[in-house]
Amino acid sequence: MIVFAPGGVGQPALNAIMSRDMPADEQGEIHGTSSSITSPTSVAALWAMPNLFGWFTAPEAPSYFPGAAFPAAALCELGALAIFAIAA
Repeated sequence: MIVFAPGGVGQPALNAIMSRDMPADEQGEIHGTSSSITSPTSVAALWAMPNLFGWFTAPEAPSYFPGAAFPAAALCELGALAIFAIAA
């Protein structure tokens, strides 16, 4: 629970920062854009992470690594951070 708590706080905080920095007539657009990015990535993660778990725990797996989804998620986060750093 403690590990996932920052994620639950992070998105509303990000929305508040975006609202503060955008004019009132553009806030809906920025929140819609944020949601349109978040939704497909959530769907992709719901497919990818259980499949990674299944692949790395199968008897024919190259190595038994049930936590493979965690480094994969970390790589995705690092990729997002790199994109952010380039854009900023």
